[in-house]
Amino acid sequence: MCRFLETIRVEAGRALHLEYHQARVSATAAAHGVPALELADTVAELLQVDIFAGGGAAPASARTPGGAATLGDRGRQKLRIVYELRTGGPSVLQHELLPYHIRLIRTLVCVEAPGLRYDFKYADRSELDRLLRENPNAPGPPARETEPPAGETEPLLLRNGYLSDSRYANLVLREAGGRLLTPAQPLLAGTARARLLAAGVLHTAPLHISDLPHFQSVCLINAMLDIGDCELPVSAVQQPR
Repeated sequence: MCRFLETIRVEAGRALHLEYHQARVSATAAAHGVPALELADTVAELLQVDIFAGGGAAPASARTPGGAATLGDRGRQKLRIVYELRTGGPSVLQHELLPYHIRLIRTLVCVEAPGLRYDFKYADRSELDRLLRENPNAPGPPARETEPPAGETEPLLLRNGYLSDSRYANLVLREAGGRLLTPAQPLLAGTARARLLAAGVLHTAPLHISDLPHFQSVCLINAMLDIGDCELPVSAVQQPR
């Protein structure tokens, strides 16, 4: 079976918004006709470390091959879980708990990707990486998902001129009056996007690259990034030539 990835925000040792991650994990399993990973139990086990004790190591039960345990009381952290779905039940293959630092992004470069599919959060992102390698205007992909790409430029993926996603985040466009819109058909429907739509903070719309002048700024959001954490003026978007 395919390997999948889930990235969960951890603050003060507590995993945030697990219900939205569970909804995505369950939908992924249902689409493949296999049992779903139960995140609440899995995450509780992976975070079995004394986060207030000042340096105690995680017990062996909290480690998986390649896993790394770190203290969870040092600001925003990223829990990265790679898992495999099987007919006999899911299996966690790797986990990492890492400090999270917001990247400085100054420019979004438009890249057409009409045939790109990423309906589920696959651990294998080779198709996306290949697209970016083959596009001379696109910034290069990171060596692995946990590493920030070099530079201060991020691709903005288009489907026949319609805004989709960035490489690692959903898009939010802010109108001058404050209303927030997000593309109706993202490459991947992220958990932060789902949560903000449910709360009525975001609204969906088919957004074409030609619509950008009607907006004030572009925000990148994901499980680790809130609205405003990574926000650029629309003038920072380099449109297709």
